[in-house]
Amino acid sequence: MLSTRNSLQAHRHLLAATKCSVLVDGSEKSQLRYMLDELQAACTDSPLERWQIGPMWDIFASDPVPSYPHTVNYADVEDLAAIIIHSSGTTGNPKPVVVTHGYLATIDNMQTLPVPEGRQTAQMFLLQQGQLRFFHSPLFHFMGLVCIAECLYFKTPFLLAPDRPLTTSLFVHIMNKENPPVWG
Repeated sequence: MLSTRNSLQAHRHLLAATKCSVLVDGSEKSQLRYMLDELQAACTDSPLERWQIGPMWDIFASDPVPSYPHTVNYADVEDLAAIIIHSSGTTGNPKPVVVTHGYLATIDNMQTLPVPEGRQTAQMFLLQQGQLRFFHSPLFHFMGLVCIAECLYFKTPFLLAPDRPLTTSLFVHIMNKENPPVWG
């Protein structure tokens, strides 16, 4: 998952480091489409395929979808990459961060951890399960990945903030909408 905040050089570094040859493009925003067009054009030494998919929100539509049979044994893929995100690159080029199927399964299994009698879980995503969550981390960031996984695994609705750093004025703008979010 590439950051819209990276330079072209940083993107090319990440693609080379991960041996990526395909861009999966579900971009809805012109800024992201432009960045991907520029990146694809710059990769003349190792051309990139670009697979178009529907907008992200189509993935969350409530319409029924056909089953996708999963015939792989979990133990065989537990340590394989499920998603590759990247570091910020504050000390040079961004570095790939591999998130395995096992890590994602760990998030899903947090709900099965026993809680001692008379106590409650410290996991906020379990305490507030089902209540609207304000989601301000970008999807290419580790916190964004964890937050969306928690929302999906624990059936928690979320409000996704625009893809830019959260400021007081942006938060006030979101909350002053005609139909502001209703929190749990």
